[in-house]
Amino acid sequence: VIVGCHAKGSVVGSKYSSSMGGIAGLNEGDAIVGQCYCALSGNVRVCVGRGDTGTVTNSYYLRDPVKSDSGSEYGIGLTDSEMRRQDSLAGWDFAGLAEDGTSDIWVVPADGSDPVLAVERPFDLEGCGTEAEPFLLASAQDLGVIVQRPDACYRLREDIDCSGIVW
Repeated sequence: VIVGCHAKGSVVGSKYSSSMGGIAGLNEGDAIVGQCYCALSGNVRVCVGRGDTGTVTNSYYLRDPVKSDSGSEYGIGLTDSEMRRQDSLAGWDFAGLAEDGTSDIWVVPADGSDPVLAVERPFDLEGCGTEAEPFLLASAQDLGVIVQRPDACYRLREDIDCSGIVW
């Protein structure tokens, strides 16, 4: 299972390299690739090189601007501008949106760059995460950040209404 990852760079292979991809080469059996993207250059651009029986869901790759390829069972091809828009990445859990869950796996930076994993952004809860100075939780979004530091200490600052949130 590969979920919530991204790859950038160049993947190059010969015409005989049918099992090359940005996230995985071969995806078969019970294997799952989900909520991933790859922004690759070179002659290999898809998320998964080959997958006879595995599952690829909500995964995207930077489509070759010269070709009209828009996707396959190995991911969905997006243009560069689509790859940087939150509304193009269906099925992802974005920071600050309670309706898609509060784990906040992905963040689309305000500067318009590619999405990043939420764990790659600064941890922004008040406190130090220690027993003496626990992180303070005041919202459902704060609860979602616990996944980034599950071993830290936390304290509720106030009651939190979690109605209508998908966990």
